[in-house]
Amino acid sequence: MSGFGYNVLGFGGFANRAAPMEATGGSTTTSGNYKYHYFNSSGTFQITKAPTGSFSSTVDYIIIAGGGAGGRTTAIAAPGGGGGAGGYLTGTFTGNAGSYTVTVGGGGAGGSNATGNVNANGTNSSIDSTSATGGGRGARSSKGSDSNRAAQSGGSGGGGTYAQTSGASGTSNQGNSGGTGANFSGAGGGGAGGSGSNATALGIGGAGGAGSSTGNANYNSATRGGGGGGGAYFGSDQASGGSGGGGAGGKRTDNNNTAGSGSANTGGGGGGAPGPVPASDSGANNTPSGSGGSGIVMVRYVYQ
Repeated sequence: MSGFGYNVLGFGGFANRAAPMEATGGSTTTSGNYKYHYFNSSGTFQITKAPTGSFSSTVDYIIIAGGGAGGRTTAIAAPGGGGGAGGYLTGTFTGNAGSYTVTVGGGGAGGSNATGNVNANGTNSSIDSTSATGGGRGARSSKGSDSNRAAQSGGSGGGGTYAQTSGASGTSNQGNSGGTGANFSGAGGGGAGGSGSNATALGIGGAGGAGSSTGNANYNSATRGGGGGGGAYFGSDQASGGSGGGGAGGKRTDNNNTAGSGSANTGGGGGGAPGPVPASDSGANNTPSGSGGSGIVMVRYVYQ
């Protein structure tokens, strides 16, 4: 259209108008000017269109790794320590057009004498090259220096127990340490928001460390990354898992109550196995520890 002495594109060029970021992948929701993508399983975050003009190119993220399993029982009157939560990592990156691989870590599997399985650490979660560390498994009760019996470090560290009293350390800026074990009781695993509680000498397990809800990409403001509770020998109550999906520790009763597992997609640590029933009982030493919860990856950006 040129009869009026100008070209329509002369108004500044609609082709160059500012436009926000566009992306696909995972499950999505919106709030205000922000769009959130959350991945409960591995996938791809695909930025199909980079922002232009005044629109922000910042992508906020929260990466939570799989939680560690609680410690299994291997000796009479000796419960396991709680598993540490998966690493809880927040930050930002510049969103350029392209594919970003998302890996969601699994929780560590619990173990028992019946199966011969050793309780496991959680596995890492990541987006592109940025990774959160899997939670450390809780200590497995038994005397000796075998490294498989000690609590393990991770995003958050596993809790200690009888004869393996030391709690393990967490990763800086991702989690906290597990608590210290005591005779006949396991300590809580570390959480994203706090360390695991120490066990008492009365056979009562320590609570798991609290989780966290920090980070701009937390689409529903939920608390995640709680540590697993320590296993108990005495006492009527189970040691609670940390807020944010930590599994409760097992307690020794006539029914030999089992430990709780970490909640899915929270990175919660598994609860420590309870002290076993007497050796004359067919269930002695066979009660499993709780498994860790799987992780999650969340991102946020300006979409309008």
